[in-house]
Amino acid sequence: MEVKQIPSKLYYCAEKYLIIPEIPGFAEEIMDPLYKDVESLGLELNGATEFIYFNSDGNLYKPFQLIIAFPVKESKPSKSDFFFLESMPFSCVSIDDKGPMTNIGKAWGDLVRQALNQGYQLISQGREVYKKWVSHESEENITELQMGIVAKKII
Repeated sequence: MEVKQIPSKLYYCAEKYLIIPEIPGFAEEIMDPLYKDVESLGLELNGATEFIYFNSDGNLYKPFQLIIAFPVKESKPSKSDFFFLESMPFSCVSIDDKGPMTNIGKAWGDLVRQALNQGYQLISQGREVYKKWVSHESEENITELQMGIVAKKII
């Protein structure tokens, strides 16, 4: 586990309130139109695609906010349903999860347990950064999991 300070970023995004089992369907539905909009606006990508989660606690059926975010270098006027988002600096603990998405729930659980065991106070924002994406089932995927932190207990 690594502690990181992620600087502010600019993203071009889609969002939805959903439950965990709905994530793959929403991603499949929205990724191509979002990317086509990036291209039609002439936006330059500035990093790997990120899924940003707000108020997700691992409960499969508790609704939360998901933002699918493409880091971009600049914003431009758009008449799309998609939107630009500028994130604030983000303090987090992170690990790289390698392999299929079927294992990602366990990896999130491991990260949260490690962070809590080391005294970190967590916030309700998590991010998945898709460093290498092949397919949902691929052993070659590399996803960086980032769990927001706000403080650390001094033990």
